[in-house]
Amino acid sequence: MRIKIKLLFIACVSVLSAHGIAIADVKKMPIEVSGLVEIEASSASPYVGSSVSDIVLATAELGLSGQVNDQISASITLLYEEDDTDLEVDVAKLTFKPADTSWSVTAGQIYVPFGSYDTNMVSDPLTLEIGEARETAIQFDFEMGHFSVAGYLFNGANKKNNGADDKIDNFGLNLGYAFEGKVNVTANVGYINDIGDSDGLEGSLTSTNVQDHVAGISLSLMAEMGDVNVIIEYVAARDSFLPGELAFAGGGAKPKAFNIEAGYSFKFLGKWASVGVGYQTTDESLALGLPEKRIISSFGVDVMKNTTVGIEFVRDSDYSVSEGGTGQSARTVTAQVAVEF
Repeated sequence: MRIKIKLLFIACVSVLSAHGIAIADVKKMPIEVSGLVEIEASSASPYVGSSVSDIVLATAELGLSGQVNDQISASITLLYEEDDTDLEVDVAKLTFKPADTSWSVTAGQIYVPFGSYDTNMVSDPLTLEIGEARETAIQFDFEMGHFSVAGYLFNGANKKNNGADDKIDNFGLNLGYAFEGKVNVTANVGYINDIGDSDGLEGSLTSTNVQDHVAGISLSLMAEMGDVNVIIEYVAARDSFLPGELAFAGGGAKPKAFNIEAGYSFKFLGKWASVGVGYQTTDESLALGLPEKRIISSFGVDVMKNTTVGIEFVRDSDYSVSEGGTGQSARTVTAQVAVEF
């Protein structure tokens, strides 16, 4: 941890020095600090076995960002998730964007623009569990009116040729569209040449030595009209993995996920509140520990400034016994307190 932060600081200082900015000037730069704390209490009835309950620090996030000069900005985000993520540098990036231009270049540890994963719920959508990918990458962005293009390059964890291909051979592209009017619309189409490098799949593959990369696609649409929003997203592998890499029902898995949600915001006892309902599915994703179907609903209230209290109800259906699952259903109720600053 300290080594990573020190190296990043040295890199930032080197960039600043190259642009003629003294270290004393860095100390005078305004630094923006942001944070998020989420505490959750849950009770679950799993597919098999007795009910369980717990209270966890679901998210502790601290972000630092600064505008180094009129062209370069830098940011670091630290993240801790109890039982899931040890305290680590989640994102650390430098962005170069010349003034009055429509393009920029970002380099560092980032979440590449593959999938949107918008949600009205407390928990992440199943599409995120398949597609979200954090990589050390170089990303190129360009905007023109309502349209945007983002391309990126990185050296992924999955290696071909028995691990010999240790090079920058991973890439992706995202095409975006955003329109604001009576109906606000945001749409994205994404491609990544190896969905096996996503955070969810990488940890589930039996080995990082793969015969070939398996590409992935993502499609997302979010429409907002007044206090109502609709979210639709689809993430999928384009081909099947080998049975020895990621298996399903005796063959190679071709994982995919779909999410559709509707949300509505309104005043509740003088406070802004929101409700959401959703339906999610996966296919050939048993090895990822995901359900085949999910019905989900949530309710949240902004009880104070930057403070939200929410509750979520989830009903999961497992894959059938013939596919290697239990054929059973599971239920989870989660209450959350979230504070942003």
